[in-house]
Amino acid sequence: MIPKIIYVFHSGIAVPYLTSMLDYLHKTRLIELQAVTLRQFSNFTSIPGDIFIIYQTYPDEHHHKFEDYKNMIQLTDDIISNHKNVILFDAHDSGTVDGFSRLPKLPRIKNTPNITKIQEYNIIVPTTFPLKRPTMNYPTSKNIDISFKASLMDGSTHPSRHIRCEIEENLKKYKFGKRCKISLGKDKKTNYMMHLAQTKISVNAPGYGEACIRHLMTLNCGSCMLAHESINNIKLLPGADLVDGDDYLSFTLDNLYEKLDYLLSKTHEIKRITANGRHKFQEGYPIIKPAMQLINYINSRM
Repeated sequence: MIPKIIYVFHSGIAVPYLTSMLDYLHKTRLIELQAVTLRQFSNFTSIPGDIFIIYQTYPDEHHHKFEDYKNMIQLTDDIISNHKNVILFDAHDSGTVDGFSRLPKLPRIKNTPNITKIQEYNIIVPTTFPLKRPTMNYPTSKNIDISFKASLMDGSTHPSRHIRCEIEENLKKYKFGKRCKISLGKDKKTNYMMHLAQTKISVNAPGYGEACIRHLMTLNCGSCMLAHESINNIKLLPGADLVDGDDYLSFTLDNLYEKLDYLLSKTHEIKRITANGRHKFQEGYPIIKPAMQLINYINSRM
């Protein structure tokens, strides 16, 4: 018997990755899928007990926007409260934050989960941020030594803003600062993926989570990922585990210069880490592994 799934989705940058997983399972006839918005779901009156519900609401319970949807979310929370086959989809940017602290610890799909939280949050499947063109081949000619392209999150009080500002200042003062290409804010004139493909070392800062889509872009485009240490306990790739020192290199605000010196003095290390990172991305980003992990879990509960 093919499992029947109602997929309830709301919003969040991470939503399309799970959507692609479910579309794949539907197209391969491993599930029957009904996708509905949260607002549509709020009008449901009865759901057969054998149907699985994958349930996603606005990702951040503590964001002011959550209040805009609070009444509707209360209705949908009530609908799932007595249903036996519910899987939460926690699409919060942070792998550490509990996006469903208001609900019991139901089985959960989570975006870029912190590996130390997998048992606590009852995470059954990890997901990640979606890329538009993950299979493209990019040029391998590198004419940019170091790149840091990021928004400084103007007006935000998020801790990542401080980290990004510190990285910017440190790179400006770096002894090889002339070899750094720093671009802040949205650069509409630059094809960012092509820019990364031409970059030897891409300095990556956290976003609204410990990781962000830029980390995936860096790996995909064949740039050596020098990433802030916030990423170290995060499962960025659903189908593979990144290893610090092999697939990327982490840094702190205190040792950024040391890590840059190391890489710039060892061209072979840049090439090795770059190759490993891209290989690991190609292994771990595609939707098939987490999709099969999900269907195996569902089938075991039927």
